[in-house]
Amino acid sequence: MLINFAFFGISAVIPGMLLPGIIRTFGWSYSVAGGVLAAGAIGYFLSTFLCGFLVRSTTPRTVIILGLLIESAGLFLFGIHPAVLLNLVFNFLIGFGQGSLEVVGNYTVVRMERHGESHLMSFIHAAFSVGAATGPVIGSLLLGAFGGWRHVFIGGAAISFLIMLMNRFLPYHRVRFPDNAENSGPEYTTGPVSIRSLFQPMIFFSVITILIYVGVEFGTSNWISEYFVSVLGTSKETASFTVTLFWGGVLAGRILIPIFARKVSLAIQLIALSILVTLALFLTAMFLHPAAAIAGFLLVGIGCSGIYPLVMTMVGQHLKQNQSVYLGMVSTGGGIGSFLFPMGMALISDAVGLRGGFAFFGITGLVLILAAFHIRKEVLKRNR
Repeated sequence: MLINFAFFGISAVIPGMLLPGIIRTFGWSYSVAGGVLAAGAIGYFLSTFLCGFLVRSTTPRTVIILGLLIESAGLFLFGIHPAVLLNLVFNFLIGFGQGSLEVVGNYTVVRMERHGESHLMSFIHAAFSVGAATGPVIGSLLLGAFGGWRHVFIGGAAISFLIMLMNRFLPYHRVRFPDNAENSGPEYTTGPVSIRSLFQPMIFFSVITILIYVGVEFGTSNWISEYFVSVLGTSKETASFTVTLFWGGVLAGRILIPIFARKVSLAIQLIALSILVTLALFLTAMFLHPAAAIAGFLLVGIGCSGIYPLVMTMVGQHLKQNQSVYLGMVSTGGGIGSFLFPMGMALISDAVGLRGGFAFFGITGLVLILAAFHIRKEVLKRNR
């Protein structure tokens, strides 16, 4: 699972890193390039929703193998022809494959996690952060070795295929998968999934939380460099350093918070991190000084670090019936956030500037805090 999520992180940042070369090669406008990238986010959130049902009706191994095959095809074919529609479809396939990694990873790990803890979930999502931080380095090495950006996508396709073969031999059978009829148990059961059940408070507020968290994380990561260069007037090196520092905060939080906050309930951890993210976002928007912005973005990264694994763990531990469907549903919120927030940031920044865009993220953080309190309320209700 660590390898799966590290590759997920690498494949998530590579298209953005190669975007300048793609635009110059094909002569695309920013809006066309943005549309192609958005197709990946659409593929991701559709995949996370569908894979929740597929895991329930087939097996996790089957879902992740098919997902990685689809992602391999998308990576191999992307850029083979300059037609916008074709590349839109190919990036959709990449995002669709990434969704299978997300759902199967969460679904598997939540069964190995001890009740009331999120150590393993935080650990595998830390692997995503490692992949996201090292992806640009790997991409640069491939560019240096082969010269063209297409070779980076082909290399990614080869890695995806190898990881698919690895998953074929992973011991999934050692983990109990109660949604599968062959391994059902008394603790976890399946039943009819109604539209109403998908909007029960625990699911609704978890989706809102993950939507805002993923939107803030990806939106922040995508716009830090431009903010430092155009608003704060720093060098590109300082901007790149801050991006690395942001992901370093995410990685550090995912490793250290489960260790040092083990005696704090998961719901209280979620509330504290939501408050930290919100305050840090307002800090970056209020003070036009590079040092304050660097500190702010580091705190945003630390605050973001535990939100996803905490929510997924609580959903998995408190909604045991049709668990894969609910985990997939919550993951879908992340896909929607990764699509809406970068686009919203662009529109707001065009109107009032990047500073206003980050202030908007801070305002959405207030909703994040409210959702975290509602999740705690649902957890306390289910623990009675």
